[in-house]
Amino acid sequence: MQRTTPRLSTLARDLGLTCYDVGARGGIVPEVADAKELFHAVGFEPDESECNRLNESKDSQFHSLKFIPEALGPETATRTLFHTRHPGSSTLLAPDPAIGERFGRPEYFDVVDRSEVSVSPLDHVCTQYELQLPHYLKVDVEGGELDVLRGATATLQQSVIAVRLEVCFFPMRENHPLAWDLMSYLQGFAFSPVELIKQVSWRSESRLPFPAADKGEFPMSKGVLAHGDVLFFKNESWFLSLPTESRSNLGLTAVILSSVLGHIDYAMRLIRLLNLEEFCRVQHGIDICEELKELSRQMHTGMITTEPTPGMFSRLKNKFGSRDST
Repeated sequence: MQRTTPRLSTLARDLGLTCYDVGARGGIVPEVADAKELFHAVGFEPDESECNRLNESKDSQFHSLKFIPEALGPETATRTLFHTRHPGSSTLLAPDPAIGERFGRPEYFDVVDRSEVSVSPLDHVCTQYELQLPHYLKVDVEGGELDVLRGATATLQQSVIAVRLEVCFFPMRENHPLAWDLMSYLQGFAFSPVELIKQVSWRSESRLPFPAADKGEFPMSKGVLAHGDVLFFKNESWFLSLPTESRSNLGLTAVILSSVLGHIDYAMRLIRLLNLEEFCRVQHGIDICEELKELSRQMHTGMITTEPTPGMFSRLKNKFGSRDST
């Protein structure tokens, strides 16, 4: 899907659009990687060998990109990391093996090792590494999402416009915060959910996601809603509380970011609420509304194409999960 126009790309670079990906094993979150030339990106991956691999193979097309070997939490402390058979499911919360047995996914819950790791608040790490503050924050850390947010209060208040969180709908680990706990916490920072980007259901009789059919006694069934990724945006009214200069600049950054994420309606509401059309024309020489109209037309053309593309399959996989859905 087309995510930007040439003029919006220039504006994004001028504004210093920045993403933090917390839990970056495998690389930066896809919607940012798809518009890599617009973003300064920072990935946090506490597995040092994986972090080194990511830094050695990083994509030079990003405006800037680096990976930092830090585990994040609500305060500076030493925590136990539970290493599971599936490396991507290792967690700071003790996994419940009964969940793995119930849903035929033992590798995500079987602990094969433990180690002690240092965790630090994101606010502290930003200062320690002299990082540019993020506008887009993605957090996927196997149940530790709320702890990461609790260590990012200043960042959430000052700069973050959009948050993508992995959320769970039933407890899979000890003291596991669930989707509504995360939503409630972010409400306190003027965020509202705008999109369920990804949803994954689990069955007890099969690992195949609905509507895929298995060869067993029960070939097809819907499953239990297990986890997903939710996108949150700052409430539009929050921008009105900002000083005039930062209101216009951060508001325009929110317009660019939300449009890159496909939420052009939200972008247009901000433009009208904050009178950004004239500001953008005078300060940047761009007719922002015309650019968003063009982007919307390009999105429409991309969505109605009759030719299957890798992007289409990626969107379907992201929405419904792979054949062996996690």
